[in-house]
Amino acid sequence: MPPVTTTELSLDYTRTLVDAHMRALFTERRRQAAMIHDSYAAFWDHIAEVAVAGGKRIRPHLTMVGNGGFDERVLPVALAQEFIHIAMLVHDDIIDQDTMRHGVKNLTGRYIDSYSPHADPTRAHHYANSAALLGGDSLISEAYRLIETSDYPHDVRQKLSDQLATSIFEVIGGELLDVEAGFIIGVPYDPLTVYRYKTSSYSFIGPLLSGAYCAGADNDTLATLERFATNMGVAFQIQDDLLGVFGDEQQTGKSTTSDLREGKQTLLVRYHTELMTPEQHERFTWFGRQDATEEQLQAIKADLTSSGARQKTIDLAEYYFAAAHTNLAQLPSDARTAELTSLITQLEGRNV
Repeated sequence: MPPVTTTELSLDYTRTLVDAHMRALFTERRRQAAMIHDSYAAFWDHIAEVAVAGGKRIRPHLTMVGNGGFDERVLPVALAQEFIHIAMLVHDDIIDQDTMRHGVKNLTGRYIDSYSPHADPTRAHHYANSAALLGGDSLISEAYRLIETSDYPHDVRQKLSDQLATSIFEVIGGELLDVEAGFIIGVPYDPLTVYRYKTSSYSFIGPLLSGAYCAGADNDTLATLERFATNMGVAFQIQDDLLGVFGDEQQTGKSTTSDLREGKQTLLVRYHTELMTPEQHERFTWFGRQDATEEQLQAIKADLTSSGARQKTIDLAEYYFAAAHTNLAQLPSDARTAELTSLITQLEGRNV
């Protein structure tokens, strides 16, 4: 049965559908958790508050686009993609020792508030991270449950489950490489490899192919969609790294010097180390140091522009966006092309 599309798909429309479905699911989970203990009910309240605090819902949108439009059956599959994303953000915040996300307190931040009256600061932070870890794991479990209980034949559900497992396997590999690159010296880490597996995998390839599986897409279409999604994921992550340093803090919800303080090994930084002058190299010694002042980090930030690294990074993002446009031209003429072209345009327009 082909998908029934009652309105033109857009990110706003997807967000409305997904958020409503998400709130309903969290309400039911909270009811069930309350039968176990009030603390467990509060746990699901925290998850719900963090989940709806922000996010463009790009992943469920891609799932619906891959499906060719919206229908009731695809909604749980789309929501599963968003749950994986939120889970990865929760785990990423633990790794990065962040307590904020989308301008509000994340799970760790909320549990620090809850646990601080009962433990010293070090133990409160440890237990807060533990609760956040459980929150991320719970969302992964929910993602699999949504797929398994979706209204698709067994063979389609198996493809969806396998794709979800592949996405998780790949993003964990990308995340591990990203973490190690920040402190292990002498071992080469290619930022583009990290981007492919940390971002393209679960943010673009998984959602888009999942929707296409729901629609019964042929192998040629699936292969083209995967190439498109890979290029989009790399371009998106390059942009994200640029926004992490040069974006609007009010919009990103995080400091534009935190990546510099943490020593995040992005493509932007890689280019800078290749292009910087001796004077810039001297200032760059403060990169990755927790004791660096804001002034010292702002100087490095200015050097990233003057060395040419910022523009070179922007150019590479544009290259991958162009490759994604080429991939779209190879797709069959259907609703996917228009929607995906619109998405490229929106993402290209992010201010970096």
